[in-house]
Amino acid sequence: MSRGIRGGLTGAIAAACACVAIGCGPSDDGAEAAAGVERAAGSAEAPRASAPEKTQLAAVGAGAKASARPALAAMEREIVARVNRYRRSEGLPALSSDARIAEIARGHSRAMAAGKSGFGHGGFRDRSKAVDRKVPYRRVAENVARHRRRARSEIPAVAVDGWVGSWGHRRNIEGKFTLTGVGAAVGSDGSIYLTQIFVAPR
Repeated sequence: MSRGIRGGLTGAIAAACACVAIGCGPSDDGAEAAAGVERAAGSAEAPRASAPEKTQLAAVGAGAKASARPALAAMEREIVARVNRYRRSEGLPALSSDARIAEIARGHSRAMAAGKSGFGHGGFRDRSKAVDRKVPYRRVAENVARHRRRARSEIPAVAVDGWVGSWGHRRNIEGKFTLTGVGAAVGSDGSIYLTQIFVAPR
């Protein structure tokens, strides 16, 4: 999913639920994303996210979270590397990974994985405020994705390729940002939730 507001509230949401590669609905490989808009500092109210999923996921146990963390951290690093590889291929500067932004992104992925937040951009305004407290920004944007039935080693490539193949997500990846943070979490059903936040500091 991608979300943001550019220059106030210009442009409409590309799609309420733009899933990777095939439009609305889950793709065959279980990869999903939804497109939204960006948020600029001092902009008017952000568009509301699409209605959250009604299905609630049970919270993952603390032990499972701890054991999954090294693999998820490697996944987060690879996503940043792949996004930067794409940016360089387009003549754009690489993004610097920021641990403060990553922790905010990770919090959203964990909330989605635990069923505390529906899959999407719910709470984006709160995350943008949290970012602003850590890194005062001119503009902030977000991509999210959920992957089922995938080997974890494949997920970074599938996620980034899916985002690049979607106009709303690609706009965020190619945006005039300098900082990023990626957060990954695993749901009780094994689904992997990803959040990438893009920031243009003041």
